Amino acid sequence: RGSASVGRAYRGLEGEELARERQEAFDRVAQWLGASDDVVLEVRGYCLNSEVPLKSRDALAKARGEKAVQYFVTKCSLASDAFRTLPGTAGVEFQGVEFVAFTRIDVDGTFQPDALGVDGEVLDDVAQACRGAAAVLEIHHGGNVQLARARLAAVRRSLQDRGVTAVRGRVVRGEVEVARFYVQAAPG
Repeated sequence: RGSASVGRAYRGLEGEELARERQEAFDRVAQWLGASDDVVLEVRGYCLNSEVPLKSRDALAKARGEKAVQYFVTKCSLASDAFRTLPGTAGVEFQGVEFVAFTRIDVDGTFQPDALGVDGEVLDDVAQACRGAAAVLEIHHGGNVQLARARLAAVRRSLQDRGVTAVRGRVVRGEVEVARFYVQAAPG
């Protein structure tokens, strides 16, 4: 977890030592991520109850996550598709940004035209890779959101039938209709 929102130091709202430590932590994450082309970083901002009025908490938490991604893309020259910004979380005992790394599982998740599922052997491989870890399923589509959502439900159900219970999913616009699978990277 990062210590505070990117950008606070220049406004004088963060102690110099804390700002330097935060900057170094962000730079280490950027260096690690730049050397890993099969990793996606989920970014979520957090906000304490005591920081701002109630109506501003969710916006502040969301802005923290977005500013972190903006820093990585603009200052560190990392590709924006290496990040997924999650909705901010207010009212927790943490102020700042959380990063969770997911490694792409190298399988062929290509859909046959109008098919809902992917190959059963592919799903078996994904299930094996995800045992005991959180997983993310992305369904990329070329414009048919309804079909992509149906595919998401079908593939998620197939993974759950194979024992993968912690599967978050999302539908993403893309040029190729494909399922991409990610497993939470081990800390370290």
